[in-house]
Amino acid sequence: MFLNYINNFRGLAILFILVGHGFIIFYPYLDPLTSSFMTSLFENGTVLFLFISGFLFQHLSAKYQYKKYMLSKINNVILPYIIISIPAIIYQMIWSPTFKEHFIYRFPKMIQVLYLYITGYHLVPFWFLPVISLFYLISPLLIKLDKWKYFYYMLPIFIIISTIVPKNFTNVLQSFVNLFSIYVLGMFVSHHKKKLIPLIQSKVILLTLLNVILIILSTLFLFMDLGDGRFLTMWNKIVLCFVILGYFSKYDYAINTKFKYMANVSFGLYFVHYYFQMALGKIVDKFIILNDLNQITLLLTCTLFTLLLISLSVLAIFIIKKIFSVHSRKIVGC
Repeated sequence: MFLNYINNFRGLAILFILVGHGFIIFYPYLDPLTSSFMTSLFENGTVLFLFISGFLFQHLSAKYQYKKYMLSKINNVILPYIIISIPAIIYQMIWSPTFKEHFIYRFPKMIQVLYLYITGYHLVPFWFLPVISLFYLISPLLIKLDKWKYFYYMLPIFIIISTIVPKNFTNVLQSFVNLFSIYVLGMFVSHHKKKLIPLIQSKVILLTLLNVILIILSTLFLFMDLGDGRFLTMWNKIVLCFVILGYFSKYDYAINTKFKYMANVSFGLYFVHYYFQMALGKIVDKFIILNDLNQITLLLTCTLFTLLLISLSVLAIFIIKKIFSVHSRKIVGC
């Protein structure tokens, strides 16, 4: 059964991630409070993606066939990852000064390439692809655990582990442990959606207030430099998942298909957007002295940069889909 509110959720999630990434290069130039607020608001946006992935995995579990499932993921996720990574890997191995200082640079070229693909080190957002691939690999186990009546009682323990174990962009297993609870949380909500969705809808105002409180707390935590505030940004994204779920399911008739296109091309946007971000970042560095801008001008520049990033990414996917038609899924995942 197709769930329109989840499809809209996926469309909003990719927008959230693109906006968060678009703002990153401006953080050092914003005043500390604004920078802390923006970090609190947008960091850990992949939590939304993982939650939806877990939800949809459980929702479609009745039709699950391992071979068919894995072939689909290889064609629509792994193969595009391999193809889209090629320019970034070539850049890292030939021109990147930071990669030349990396320990793996001393190894043969094929080992370097393998390392980059396994870790996603070659392009900042690509750390996510090896991690989500681990969820694909353990999908038979997750199917069995979903049917085990005690599995979801362990969810609070998984969330505590996620809080203790931070994400590590070059350590796939550590990031997997960090995000495991989010994926399982999505599965849990889907498993009990007939009871939970009405409950979430009825409590959506309280959940919104809780989300605002967590954003304020994580902003102050970061602003006052009280330590690594990523666990708080993760918590506010977990609550945000429920907030979005509540509003989108409650007002599904009004939202209709407003996020449909973004949802349909979400993986494609994730694959291509950072190339445009790097190119636009170099243009900004060359022609704009960010240190000389006042805060309002800086925020306007940041907003325009992000809108341009999203527009170029959407345009690129549109062109690729027009050129390659049905084969575009194997190139950009959509």
